[in-house]
Amino acid sequence: MTAKKTATPRGEGRPSDGTILLTMAVLIQAAPAVFYVLHLFPFLVENHVRLLGVGLCILSLVAYSFYFVLWKTLGLRSLMGFFFFFIAFTAYIDTFISLCLTSPSFFLGRFYLDRGEKYFNCAYGFMCLFWDGTFHVAIQSLLAFLAFTNREYHFVALVWSGSIVNSMAPLLLGGATGPYSQHIQAATALNGPYVFLPVAVIFALLSKTPAVHRKEGAGSRVKSHSLLVDLVLMTYNFLMPLVHIVRAMCVMGSKAKVVDWWLQIEPVFDRRLLIDRNDEQDYAFMAIQAVQWAFWFAPWHWAALFEQVERIRTNKRTVVLGTMGVDFSAIVFGAYLQSIACHIASSYLDMHEGVPGLHVRKVPLSQEFWLLNIATLIGALLHFSHFHVQDVEDSKQD
Repeated sequence: MTAKKTATPRGEGRPSDGTILLTMAVLIQAAPAVFYVLHLFPFLVENHVRLLGVGLCILSLVAYSFYFVLWKTLGLRSLMGFFFFFIAFTAYIDTFISLCLTSPSFFLGRFYLDRGEKYFNCAYGFMCLFWDGTFHVAIQSLLAFLAFTNREYHFVALVWSGSIVNSMAPLLLGGATGPYSQHIQAATALNGPYVFLPVAVIFALLSKTPAVHRKEGAGSRVKSHSLLVDLVLMTYNFLMPLVHIVRAMCVMGSKAKVVDWWLQIEPVFDRRLLIDRNDEQDYAFMAIQAVQWAFWFAPWHWAALFEQVERIRTNKRTVVLGTMGVDFSAIVFGAYLQSIACHIASSYLDMHEGVPGLHVRKVPLSQEFWLLNIATLIGALLHFSHFHVQDVEDSKQD
């Protein structure tokens, strides 16, 4: 697997871009068609074991159909393109499941919420599905198109992988520890490939990163082109680990005074409050996310802070991030996109099991909450952009 030149060469023999897009648009509509067939024949999914078996059969049939049309008929012989388009199809399935949580008028896929993954029946679950059915469908379809047409997709794929990898631990561990853990069904196993395949894609992309080919490694020359941006990002990388550590303290039951103060900003981490509102599943998801932020994201910010200080001081990359700084910042940006979206949904929305519909929580969120989470996303995007500009400008001098 590579991030470039994996598809059929451009020119004679390859379908036009319009043909490829039209074919993809038609093929992906297999998702609602499958749901409609299962709606007409409910005995196929009447229990969770049969649901898993039928699901695997359908996915195998769809995969072969895509292979026949894209690979054999159109000659789009890109393994990465086929992979991204197939998971775009699976993400499109989540679009319809998420809609079932918003209104009783949506029925395609409602059976999955009863006999599949019941822990989706909460605000976090809704946003996780909706994010998969919108952002992931869009970015995976884009990646498939870029791969099929032999265009560059390195950083787009890293953003995607960060979003996917970040979502799996809170989803699976939160589902296994929350109130719905007693309802874990066999269909949960369908998430298995998403735990390992995105990590494999990350390793494949990092092994072929343009920065590795262009530079010899840590210690190569690099120059800061904006001291103001450096100062902003240094402040950002200093403060974010503190934020994540306090969040972890909140969900781990710390009695420190700073926790009481922080729960006024982000009440979704207050277990007592959410249990009183029958939102304990949201808390289970966000508790795992808070620990993940502290365990993975805090070290990233410390490493990025050290990298920035050394680049300013020596005009050289360090052994900590080296030439991979821009790649890791793309992964972190994707991870923050997914986690902040679900964090906001869990804090802002309210849902009731068995009653489709989204409602705004009675306790309004503070301005500090919105500023903190929006600034987190902006900082992550600025981080990627800053490292990317440094690499581009440095390459022009070689």
